[in-house]
Amino acid sequence: MDLKNDVNKTLSLKNVNDLGTKYDKNYAFFKNQKKIKYADDFNATWTTTAVSPALITNMWMMGQNNRDLYVVDAPPTTLRSDITPGQVNKSPEITPTLIVRQNDINGKKHPFVAVFETYETSEKSIKNISKLKTSENFISLLVTSKNSKQYICNAIDDAFYKVDKNINFKGVFGIASEKNGEFEYLYLGKGKSLQKDDFKIAAVKEVISAELKYKNGKYYYSSDKPVLIQLKKGKLNEYPAGYNVEIK
Repeated sequence: MDLKNDVNKTLSLKNVNDLGTKYDKNYAFFKNQKKIKYADDFNATWTTTAVSPALITNMWMMGQNNRDLYVVDAPPTTLRSDITPGQVNKSPEITPTLIVRQNDINGKKHPFVAVFETYETSEKSIKNISKLKTSENFISLLVTSKNSKQYICNAIDDAFYKVDKNINFKGVFGIASEKNGEFEYLYLGKGKSLQKDDFKIAAVKEVISAELKYKNGKYYYSSDKPVLIQLKKGKLNEYPAGYNVEIK
């Protein structure tokens, strides 16, 4: 496992004999602790060379004040030979592990977020991850890949959020996705509304979980309750609950 900053420079960790808090007896399972105080965005990369091509998992995490990063050797992941790729981390091997400790920070008032991507060598898709807007109860990200962009929203209250001039959101979780510069889908998880440009899904009354997608020249929607949908240059129309229903 490697830790790097947001410009791909390796972070320098120091050997320590603690994990930043009073030891629980189970902390004895973690060996070879290394630590760095780091408040900016960073990347952790796990590379598995026990298979060919190599399998890589990258985790991007948004920066936060009062944060310590620990790299430790954890116990084996499994005793079985059919759980991990190439039997990596099978006993008696160790499991390279990252511990992120936030000191004297309330997670509700200072939300944190991570984005994971697993890929084979040379097949990495995500090009860039950036913060759009953050507040005490809300965070939004832009994930840019080779051919697509995902605008991701997450909130823990019932407020209306204007992410930018083109995106509005009210709910727990939402994604607006574009592919090759064109609309691909909207997904609203347990919310009231999500709008990106001229496309919108919204609850009629109760909170909904719903999706609007464009595929092979046609629009489809799924929703667990009645839903309001607006297509490009169209009006906001009501549709009944349903799964993968074509809009005609």
